[in-house]
Amino acid sequence: MDALPSELVDLVVESIDADEDMHDLKSCCLAASIFRYPCQKRVHRSMMLLFDSGLLDDDEILVASPRYLWRSVLGYLENHPHLVQHVVALRLFLPSSYRQPPEESPHSLFAMSSVLGKLYNVRELEIVGRGLGCSSYAWSRLPLQFTDALFEWLHACDGTLDQICCKFLHKLPPAAFEHMLAASSSLQFLRCRDDSDSDSEAREVSSQLSPATRPLRRLLFDQSESVIRFFLPADTQNYVLKGLKKLGLSSFSLPSPSSQLCCAVADSLEDLTLHLDGRSVCV
Repeated sequence: MDALPSELVDLVVESIDADEDMHDLKSCCLAASIFRYPCQKRVHRSMMLLFDSGLLDDDEILVASPRYLWRSVLGYLENHPHLVQHVVALRLFLPSSYRQPPEESPHSLFAMSSVLGKLYNVRELEIVGRGLGCSSYAWSRLPLQFTDALFEWLHACDGTLDQICCKFLHKLPPAAFEHMLAASSSLQFLRCRDDSDSDSEAREVSSQLSPATRPLRRLLFDQSESVIRFFLPADTQNYVLKGLKKLGLSSFSLPSPSSQLCCAVADSLEDLTLHLDGRSVCV
């Protein structure tokens, strides 16, 4: 068994169906020592973190496993520190909107900061602001200590994230854009919206851009028209958008923020995809 080529072992592991609990992969991991490392890589490739154990699906409360809570994950990583290297995709679920703002006890906030500090190999970040069937989550409801820890982690990523995807969020602060732009050159916004003063807030984003901010290469907006305006001020266009290669939009009308954005990136754009009426049209 030990004589099997590593490429063949990897193919065997990749062919195993992986359910939510990873039962088959965990069984394979115990079958022979040669499968342990590739199975561990796949089992721990993606990590999900929750503030609470309730996710919403329509009008029903689904209870997620407690092992996804911050404190549980911290204990697991402290007991198995060698597994941190395998985590390349992080899904961060913000508190369920039907609950009160998350607990701000020192123990909880320490767990949040400590878990993020351990995740040094993440390449894809997904921030989800709600469960299915409920309204978008307002960023302002998050504990300040958590947002500080998240921003510090994004800054430490220093451009190593291949992609950041925000889903079902609204009222994203200027600082969130600044730190996401410092962490990745590819941003996606799915059903995100903003309800504040568009002109003043957009100018504030431009004024807060730091030297760590990187030009974007890929930008996608899916039902997030109001978020586009943050990328329209002249300072942002001249630096953040000057090298944009790929742009995806789910709405397009004249005049609109979408059309203004297309005009701003016309010189550098190589791939424009319009997601209209359930169809993708590449231009």
